[in-house]
Parts: sequence; C-alpha cells; structure tokens
Amino acid sequence: RKDVYAHFGAAMYYAQCLEQSIIIAIMFIDHFPKAIKKYTSQHLWENDFDRFMNDISSKTMGRLINSLKAVDFPIDKLEVQLKDALDKRNFLAHHYFVERAIEITTDAGCIKMVEELIDIQAFFSSLETEINQVTDAVSLKYGFTKELQDSMMKEMMIEYHQAR
Repeated sequence: RKDVYAHFGAAMYYAQCLEQSIIIAIMFIDHFPKAIKKYTSQHLWENDFDRFMNDISSKTMGRLINSLKAVDFPIDKLEVQLKDALDKRNFLAHHYFVERAIEITTDAGCIKMVEELIDIQAFFSSLETEINQVTDAVSLKYGFTKELQDSMMKEMMIEYHQAR
C-alpha cells in the first residue's frame, strides 16, 4: 500500500506540474504582451504581475484549461489530451480511492494500481512537456533563455538552503 500512496502522490505532483505549465504558458502568451504595453515602472510591473499570479493561481485546472483556450495558444492538437488530463486529475482528487477500495486490499490490486498510477504520471509529464515546448519558444522573445532559467534555479536553491 505504501507504493500505491507514493505513486498516487507522484501522480498528483505531475498534475500540479501540468497546472503550473499551463499558468506559465498563459503568462508568456497572454499576460506579458499586455503587461509590456502598460509598463511604466518596476513597481507597477511587479504589482501587475502579482495580481495576475494571484488570480490565475486560484483557478481550478478546468478553468486554467479554458483560459489557455482563450489565448493565442496552439491548442488544437492538445485539446483532447487536456480534457483527458482534467478528467484524470479530477478522478484522482475526488474518486480514486473510493473506486479502488477493493483493489487496495490485495497485493495484486495494489500492483495494478501502481501500474495505473505510473501511466497517469507519464501522461501528465508528457503533456506538460508538449506545453512547455510551445511556451519555451515564446519565452525566448522575452529573454527567458535556458541560461537565465538555470541561473534563476541556482539562486532559488541557494535561497532555499540559506533559509533552512
């Protein structure tokens, strides 16, 4: 059962990674172009960005997907996958253990559940990669290079370890 719980946690982690990828896509594709037009000071930029992040971060996955559909994101080939992702995420969050109440009581059922959860993790991860490929191309227009990403990650890790 511990393996089931671990893989369930990993599946929910990948679902949240997907949600964050959608948020970042909307940020670069919709928010930045609008915010740049209004940019007059660092302070206003930061306030506007904070408002955007607070608003979008409070949205459910379904609302995030609808927001992604409303912006200039090439969603056509991903629309079915995004619907499937929403269904899988909601199933995990609201019904998984209820629907698998019998399976989790047996070793064979637990093995089957782990296999299912590994497939769900891979699905979320693959869809996240597809969204990130589109977003990465757009983010380069704003100078968000791989080197900048690596530098920011290093800074975050240093801050994290200093805070501990």
